[in-house]
Amino acid sequence: MDIRHLKYFLKVAEAGSFVAASRALGISQPSLSSRIKEVEAWASQPLFRRLPRGVALTEAGDRLVPHAREILAVMDRAERAVLGETGYALSLGVTPSPGVSLVPQLLTIAAQSSSPLSIQVQQGSSDELLDLVARGRLDAALCYRVINNETLVTVPLYSEDLFLVGAPAVVDSAAGDVPFDEIVRFPLVLDPRSHATRRRIEEVAFRRKLQLEIKLEVEPANAKRAMIEGQGFCAVVPKALYADAIRSGLFNCRRIVDPTLTMSMGLVVNLSVKQRAFEHLRALLQQLVRAEIDTGDLGWRGYDG
Repeated sequence: MDIRHLKYFLKVAEAGSFVAASRALGISQPSLSSRIKEVEAWASQPLFRRLPRGVALTEAGDRLVPHAREILAVMDRAERAVLGETGYALSLGVTPSPGVSLVPQLLTIAAQSSSPLSIQVQQGSSDELLDLVARGRLDAALCYRVINNETLVTVPLYSEDLFLVGAPAVVDSAAGDVPFDEIVRFPLVLDPRSHATRRRIEEVAFRRKLQLEIKLEVEPANAKRAMIEGQGFCAVVPKALYADAIRSGLFNCRRIVDPTLTMSMGLVVNLSVKQRAFEHLRALLQQLVRAEIDTGDLGWRGYDG
């Protein structure tokens, strides 16, 4: 048993529910249940009584609570003493969309003298970043993947739809939403097949037996932007990727429907990361995401799973 086990135990005890505790901790309920079983194995007896709704502490669990709080408080003071001046350095991978919409604000906050975080950013595709986090080459990543295991945990952040984006001469935003079957008539510049958005597009096209007119495969967002602006191509991307050009009228966009192409963004973290550093990063991102959802500008909403 380690410090994280005690933290999980206390969170379940305080929440009175595995569901509520897993949401607060940012881990899956099965993972949390597995950790609690390990604590109970260490204690050689049950620490919770399972109720029709939630859980309650057993006598043994009730006796463990003050000791767990004391141990965590001592560790917290020790960590503050050691890291009080240096703070936490984190390496964060990002896919292009949050790289534009979230990272500038995140880095601005992290650069403030009062922030305990120092963040180094690396961009890539979801699959690339997930592999780097799993191997410990990155501490965390913002990507379109959800995975929870002995090494990684995912904190759900938000969901967003994909849009057809192009110059006003090619994409008429006044026409409203565009059915998926109609995007085949647009000249498309798409991400390579290794990207989650491209795979989502091709899955739907395959099911509908449609042949997409893919003129180019381009990964860098600025290169796709140049092809849209100067060459009359269209892209299927999250609105956030080119939000500035859409606001200025340089690009138009139409949400793709029938079906709606929804992508869900999560923060994937390697469990070797210091708990306090993880909590700071998670809290900052959730605060920024909530503010963006409230504005409604990018069409984000709560995580759909």
